[in-house]
Amino acid sequence: MAVSDWLGVAGFVLSIGNLALLACLAFRDRAMLKIEDTLVHIGDNGNSTNARVDIRVSNTGRRPITVTGLGFHYPNGNRVGFTSPLSGQQLPIRLEENDSFTFSLTSEEVVQEIMSEGEVPSAIWIRDARKVRVTKLSSPTRKWLSEFL
Repeated sequence: MAVSDWLGVAGFVLSIGNLALLACLAFRDRAMLKIEDTLVHIGDNGNSTNARVDIRVSNTGRRPITVTGLGFHYPNGNRVGFTSPLSGQQLPIRLEENDSFTFSLTSEEVVQEIMSEGEVPSAIWIRDARKVRVTKLSSPTRKWLSEFL
Protein backbone atom coordinates (compact mmCIF):
# COMPACT_ATOMS: atom_id res chain seq x y z
CA MET A 1 0.00 0.00 0.00
CA ALA A 2 1.16 3.47 -0.79
CA VAL A 3 1.52 6.27 1.77
CA SER A 4 -1.56 8.03 0.41
CA ASP A 5 -3.62 4.88 1.06
CA TRP A 6 -2.46 4.78 4.68
CA LEU A 7 -3.31 8.45 5.12
CA GLY A 8 -6.82 7.78 3.82
CA VAL A 9 -7.30 4.86 6.23
CA ALA A 10 -5.92 6.90 9.16
CA GLY A 11 -8.24 9.81 8.32
CA PHE A 12 -11.23 7.45 8.20
CA VAL A 13 -10.34 5.89 11.57
CA LEU A 14 -9.87 9.33 13.16
CA SER A 15 -13.20 10.59 11.85
CA ILE A 16 -15.05 7.51 13.22
CA GLY A 17 -13.32 7.99 16.60
CA ASN A 18 -14.26 11.69 16.61
CA LEU A 19 -17.89 10.83 15.83
CA ALA A 20 -18.00 8.31 18.72
CA LEU A 21 -16.49 10.86 21.12
CA LEU A 22 -19.02 13.54 20.13
CA ALA A 23 -21.90 11.09 20.59
CA CYS A 24 -20.68 10.22 24.10
CA LEU A 25 -20.31 13.89 25.06
CA ALA A 26 -23.76 14.77 23.72
CA PHE A 27 -25.32 11.94 25.74
CA ARG A 28 -23.48 12.97 28.91
CA ASP A 29 -24.42 16.66 28.60
CA ARG A 30 -28.19 16.15 28.58
CA ALA A 31 -30.51 17.04 31.47
CA MET A 32 -31.56 14.05 33.59
CA LEU A 33 -34.01 13.88 36.47
CA LYS A 34 -33.92 11.45 39.37
CA ILE A 35 -37.24 11.01 41.18
CA GLU A 36 -37.53 9.36 44.61
CA ASP A 37 -40.43 9.05 47.02
CA THR A 38 -40.02 8.50 50.74
CA LEU A 39 -42.62 7.72 53.38
CA VAL A 40 -41.92 9.76 56.53
CA HIS A 41 -43.71 8.75 59.75
CA ILE A 42 -44.43 11.67 62.07
CA GLY A 43 -44.38 10.94 65.81
CA ASP A 44 -44.13 7.64 67.66
CA ASN A 45 -47.79 6.94 68.35
CA GLY A 46 -47.96 4.06 65.88
CA ASN A 47 -50.72 5.76 63.89
CA SER A 48 -50.02 4.94 60.26
CA THR A 49 -52.12 7.86 59.02
CA ASN A 50 -49.80 10.32 60.77
CA ALA A 51 -47.21 10.46 58.00
CA ARG A 52 -46.29 12.31 54.82
CA VAL A 53 -44.88 11.46 51.40
CA ASP A 54 -41.75 13.33 50.33
CA ILE A 55 -41.09 13.42 46.59
CA ARG A 56 -37.49 14.43 45.87
CA VAL A 57 -36.61 15.59 42.37
CA SER A 58 -32.90 15.91 41.53
CA ASN A 59 -31.16 17.08 38.37
CA THR A 60 -28.39 14.53 37.88
CA GLY A 61 -27.53 15.80 34.40
CA ARG A 62 -25.24 18.59 33.29
CA ARG A 63 -27.88 20.92 31.81
CA PRO A 64 -30.41 23.00 33.74
CA ILE A 65 -34.00 21.77 33.65
CA THR A 66 -37.30 23.40 34.62
CA VAL A 67 -39.90 21.26 36.40
CA THR A 68 -43.33 22.59 35.42
CA GLY A 69 -45.58 20.00 37.07
CA LEU A 70 -45.75 16.84 39.12
CA GLY A 71 -48.40 14.55 40.56
CA PHE A 72 -49.79 11.05 40.88
CA HIS A 73 -50.25 8.71 37.91
CA TYR A 74 -53.07 6.16 38.28
CA PRO A 75 -53.35 2.67 36.73
CA ASN A 76 -56.31 3.81 34.60
CA GLY A 77 -54.07 6.40 32.90
CA ASN A 78 -55.31 9.48 34.78
CA ARG A 79 -52.74 12.01 35.93
CA VAL A 80 -53.54 14.36 38.78
CA GLY A 81 -51.17 17.25 39.45
CA PHE A 82 -50.21 18.94 42.70
CA THR A 83 -50.30 22.69 43.06
CA SER A 84 -47.93 23.82 45.81
CA PRO A 85 -45.37 21.98 47.90
CA LEU A 86 -45.22 22.36 51.70
CA SER A 87 -41.64 23.61 51.37
CA GLY A 88 -43.00 26.91 50.02
CA GLN A 89 -41.42 26.55 46.58
CA GLN A 90 -43.83 27.14 43.73
CA LEU A 91 -43.77 25.41 40.36
CA PRO A 92 -42.25 25.92 37.86
CA ILE A 93 -38.87 25.50 39.50
CA ARG A 94 -35.51 25.60 37.71
CA LEU A 95 -32.93 23.00 38.72
CA GLU A 96 -29.31 23.63 37.89
CA GLU A 97 -26.71 20.84 37.78
CA ASN A 98 -26.89 18.76 41.02
CA ASP A 99 -29.83 20.82 42.38
CA SER A 100 -32.86 19.18 43.95
CA PHE A 101 -36.09 20.03 45.69
CA THR A 102 -38.51 18.08 47.87
CA PHE A 103 -42.27 18.16 47.43
CA SER A 104 -44.10 17.01 50.61
CA LEU A 105 -47.69 15.79 50.83
CA THR A 106 -49.40 15.41 54.19
CA SER A 107 -51.70 12.47 54.90
CA GLU A 108 -54.73 14.79 54.68
CA GLU A 109 -53.76 15.91 51.16
CA VAL A 110 -53.10 12.33 50.11
CA VAL A 111 -56.43 11.07 51.50
CA GLN A 112 -58.32 13.84 49.69
CA GLU A 113 -56.52 13.01 46.44
CA ILE A 114 -57.07 9.23 46.67
CA MET A 115 -60.73 9.56 47.64
CA SER A 116 -61.41 11.85 44.69
CA GLU A 117 -59.84 9.34 42.28
CA GLY A 118 -61.09 6.14 43.96
CA GLU A 119 -57.89 4.11 43.56
CA VAL A 120 -54.29 4.00 44.71
CA PRO A 121 -51.77 5.76 42.43
CA SER A 122 -49.16 3.55 40.81
CA ALA A 123 -46.53 6.15 39.94
CA ILE A 124 -45.36 9.75 40.14
CA TRP A 125 -45.18 11.90 37.01
CA ILE A 126 -42.89 14.88 36.47
CA ARG A 127 -43.27 17.32 33.55
CA ASP A 128 -40.49 19.53 32.29
CA ALA A 129 -40.35 21.77 29.25
CA ARG A 130 -39.89 18.83 26.85
CA LYS A 131 -41.56 15.69 28.18
CA VAL A 132 -43.34 13.86 30.99
CA ARG A 133 -41.40 11.29 33.01
CA VAL A 134 -43.21 8.59 35.02
CA THR A 135 -41.58 6.73 37.93
CA LYS A 136 -43.17 3.93 39.96
CA LEU A 137 -43.96 4.58 43.60
CA SER A 138 -41.88 2.70 46.18
CA SER A 139 -43.45 -0.32 47.89
CA PRO A 140 -43.75 1.28 51.37
CA THR A 141 -45.50 4.33 49.90
CA ARG A 142 -47.91 2.20 47.82
CA LYS A 143 -48.72 0.07 50.86
CA TRP A 144 -49.36 3.17 53.00
CA LEU A 145 -51.56 4.74 50.32
CA SER A 146 -53.63 1.56 50.00
CA GLU A 147 -54.61 1.85 53.68
CA PHE A 148 -56.78 4.87 52.86
CA LEU A 149 -59.17 3.00 50.52
